[in-house]
Amino acid sequence: MHTNISSALDWLDIWKLRVLVLASTVIQVFLLVYGSARRAPVERWFRVCIWLAYLAGDSVAIYGLATLFNRHSRAAPVRSTLEVLWAPVLLIHLAGQEQITAYSIQDNELWGRHVVTLVAQVAIALYVFCQSWSGERRLLVAAILMFIIGIYKFSTKPWALKRATFGNLVGSPASVARRKKLTGFSRRGSGFWTALTTPIATLRSKAELFLSDDLEERRAWLQAWAEQEEIEATEEELSLSDGPASQVFLAQTEAFAADLLVPYSRRLKILQFMRNIACKKNRSAFTVRQGLDEVYYRLYTRAKVALTPIGINLRLLTFSLAAAAIALFARTPKPHDDGADVKVTYILFCSIALLELRSFANILFLKFSCVVFPASYKHCHMIYQQSLISSVGRRRKPTTLLGLATLVSLDDLVIRRWYITQTPASESIHEAVLAHINKGWGEYIRGDAAKYKSFNALRGRWAVRNHQGLRSYIVKWPFDQSVLIWHVATEICFHHADVAGGAPRKLARVISCYMAYLLSAQSEMLMLGTRRHLFSTAMDDVEVMLRYSDLDAASCDDHSIGCAILRTARRGPSMYREDVGPLIPKACKLADALLQLQEEETWEMVQGVWVEMLCYAASRGRGYLHAVSHGERWELLSRVWLLMCYMGMETLADRLQRTGYDDQAEDGGC
Repeated sequence: MHTNISSALDWLDIWKLRVLVLASTVIQVFLLVYGSARRAPVERWFRVCIWLAYLAGDSVAIYGLATLFNRHSRAAPVRSTLEVLWAPVLLIHLAGQEQITAYSIQDNELWGRHVVTLVAQVAIALYVFCQSWSGERRLLVAAILMFIIGIYKFSTKPWALKRATFGNLVGSPASVARRKKLTGFSRRGSGFWTALTTPIATLRSKAELFLSDDLEERRAWLQAWAEQEEIEATEEELSLSDGPASQVFLAQTEAFAADLLVPYSRRLKILQFMRNIACKKNRSAFTVRQGLDEVYYRLYTRAKVALTPIGINLRLLTFSLAAAAIALFARTPKPHDDGADVKVTYILFCSIALLELRSFANILFLKFSCVVFPASYKHCHMIYQQSLISSVGRRRKPTTLLGLATLVSLDDLVIRRWYITQTPASESIHEAVLAHINKGWGEYIRGDAAKYKSFNALRGRWAVRNHQGLRSYIVKWPFDQSVLIWHVATEICFHHADVAGGAPRKLARVISCYMAYLLSAQSEMLMLGTRRHLFSTAMDDVEVMLRYSDLDAASCDDHSIGCAILRTARRGPSMYREDVGPLIPKACKLADALLQLQEEETWEMVQGVWVEMLCYAASRGRGYLHAVSHGERWELLSRVWLLMCYMGMETLADRLQRTGYDDQAEDGGC
């Protein structure tokens, strides 16, 4: 028995390092293939696999280097010379892949930790190699080539993370490079000399002004000259030609994401581009997705580091070094080496060459990433849906998972995170929002600054302007409660109405269920102060009202539940007394008022209310939160937010930085 245990331990000691380096290789290949698939609408289990692979990539490589260090720091003789060749390979694995440098925006803030890891792991790898090397000269050259690749690639990771930090994003808006160029800081050689001598030459041409004793006149001229340079720089940054140059305004997307003030002169240029080119050619949705992708590439990938002339040339160099290392290793005689170690080394070296070649191709197409099965971008137009009435019905007839979650009081969490449906409606909602904004410019704002501010504060008041009795359900309630009231009323009307209502009926319910999803599962995306518990409390209130109704206990369909709570609310609060809060009864009153209107008119108005609420929520959220959520999925609210920014609507930064803030502008208008 003792002999068997000793044999098993010896076998584990021999194969442990081999298993670690092979596992690290498999993880890197997986991340190379599926690293960019996390934003695609994949199954939840596959998204978890990508996240685990991202976390395990560094851990397995570091553990492999630690195992290698412990094995070769012993007094016992070295088992295999080839093992020390695996140290630079593990350094290359620690560098990760370009398309998944950071999984969340918080990972970028840990760039300092990666610098410490870089220094420590490189020192360990070099120490082990120098202490244990006793092989041939060709293998030594191959190892040196691999160390060059590993150190370079590992060094680019903290540099890319540092460039993607939020502080760097805030501190380096798009105009900084141009301003430095104007002042001569970024010039080299003759360019620097030209930038330095241009102001002097200009002053010499105005000798009489330069020699003048009137200091005020000289200061005014210098200020006018600086303003003219600023105008020329802005015009150069925002050239509006259709083609590749039309993408220059994408740089302003980073400023929107960083919650920076973008001058209205540039906002006007972007608006002109959108209205004259993008919207006329039905390219507005593509333009918005392109802008969001620009934020994603800056914050979560190494695009800004890799997609440079130096980065591309260095990647060609690293692939050439990897191929040379393989050739040297293949030509080296290995009569005394273990066959398993030789095979593992071949696998590692060839995988590095393959990763470098595939990674070079990824760099060229990093901004046009494609994914393979089971990931796909075909369903990127799907949006999440959450219905309060459907959630109550699921509680009345729980599934096995929900029943088990109820035993440990996690049913609310499971309903918010697991039982969420999707529907293909992002393009329809985009068109509805775009039509609302264009209509606002033409019929509501019409060049009035006060109207411009109040239009961005609408959350349904313009849609109900012909039905003043419904205005109180919007203005007299906080936004999160107003969303819940209108959601329940929309659900009741949707299940009471016939098939009439057409597209507005369907679109209104889709936006309603999406806003309910944001309230229950992504409340931080709506605005500051949104209360997530309102959704759970409303479900409890509906269940209490159903106890006082005549609904069969086995009925759990949406139509029956909606009719039952409406009948209970019509009987008056004496039925349920103080057991139910005010939101659900108020929603039933709103549903009664909507059902009394003509159905076609009702659904056009309800759709208008939800479009305004969606725009209101998008404009009140921080761009930073949209950037955070965009690292994992294409959120509809982020698309609406960026569309509003491109269409000249007021951002949160504009609102908070107003000069002479006018309270009446927020609530004026309709």
